[in-house]
Amino acid sequence: MDRLEEENMEMARISRKQHRILSDKASLFEGKRNLVGIYVRRSDVCSNEKRRDSIYNQTLFLKEYVKEHGEELCLVKVYSDSGATGTSFVRSGWNQMLIDIEAGIVDCILVKDLSRIGRNYIETGNYLEHIFPLLGVRVISVSENYDSNASFDLVISNSLTNLMNEFYARDISRKTSTAKHTLQKKGFCIASTPPYGYKKSELDRRRLIVDPECGSIVKQIFAWRADGKGCGIIANYLNVLAVPSPGLYRYQNGNLSFQRCCHEKWKAKHVTEILKDSVYLGHMVQGKTKSSYFVQGGKQISVPKEQWVIVEDMQEPLATQEQFLAAAEMAEQSRKRHQDQLEKNKDIPHVDQPLRKKIFCGQCGNRMVRRNKVKNGTRDYFYYCAASQTKLYSYCVGTYIHEIPLLEAVMEDAGKQIGRQELPLDMLDGLIEKIIIFSCKERKIFYTTEN
Repeated sequence: MDRLEEENMEMARISRKQHRILSDKASLFEGKRNLVGIYVRRSDVCSNEKRRDSIYNQTLFLKEYVKEHGEELCLVKVYSDSGATGTSFVRSGWNQMLIDIEAGIVDCILVKDLSRIGRNYIETGNYLEHIFPLLGVRVISVSENYDSNASFDLVISNSLTNLMNEFYARDISRKTSTAKHTLQKKGFCIASTPPYGYKKSELDRRRLIVDPECGSIVKQIFAWRADGKGCGIIANYLNVLAVPSPGLYRYQNGNLSFQRCCHEKWKAKHVTEILKDSVYLGHMVQGKTKSSYFVQGGKQISVPKEQWVIVEDMQEPLATQEQFLAAAEMAEQSRKRHQDQLEKNKDIPHVDQPLRKKIFCGQCGNRMVRRNKVKNGTRDYFYYCAASQTKLYSYCVGTYIHEIPLLEAVMEDAGKQIGRQELPLDMLDGLIEKIIIFSCKERKIFYTTEN
């Protein structure tokens, strides 16, 4: 992605004079048929049925255009992005088309209108006015009667069109956010996935009711915590009882967006998140995060607690006020103990990880976790495999190794590889690609191809 951004910046430096030169060169090929890549896109604001229909209709419309202009256009491939916003250019179909353009497979892009390319005025304009002309790519927008080969004067009209497309996207985003906020203040659930322990009512999809399959699990978690059980212990209880973790439960019930959790066990953090969520007191709690494609590229931003939208007594509670307060008090005590331990050891310096994300378990292939313990006034770093604790059906023995003897052995082996007796620690990161640990004494080191 960084390389693409650098190329975009370089292409943006092309002057109008250079653009005219490229256009003149393109005129030499007027007698040649363009290799057309049809690009179709539909926003994610539509239902699946309408989305498929729109993609189909766009494709049919543009294929007919190619057929009518067969003397100058030759269809090569159709690229589509279904459910992709126009304010972001991170799209699979779009990216594949750019790859094919670089490979010379396509030299003409055909769209229904310019908003299919994008609704971000700056990025869309950069592609149309700089990147595509540099690559010798012709762009045709059928509905707007735009052809990049026709006249350079159309760039002004094209820029205004792109500006209006972005304004439209911003206006829709603002109206949608306002409507959602209004529903939140009324206590309606607007989340696509309800909290664990609840499900959406069949009579009103904006209301929550207790899920009979996992609601009792939430009640039991609060009961165990009120009895003084730790979050890690509660997670172990649930794993022994073969209770599906929240992510796994959602995946088993048809939510494919949780496929990454299909082998996930209960963890202490799952229990912690449940115990501190006041939704289980019967309150509707929403607005914890916000995101916009016009702010930090759509990245989710945490919202301060005082700005959350909380509407009390909207669904049946799964915990009593006494249980919730007891859990909160124990969480505060645990936090204070952790802070005291950090304060006690604050003068003992931390050591940066020299081989970050490069150490793997030889039993199961998972990346090993780095932890430290303070012993005799120094930090003892070690790596271990947590697969057996976090994943179902993992029979890993829990590979474990201390960092200092590992680094000594790796540095000795790496020194032999490059013919040096003394090898600085900071050279390891660029020299080594991966280390697979089978046991404390058995390992396999993979070096980068340059070395």
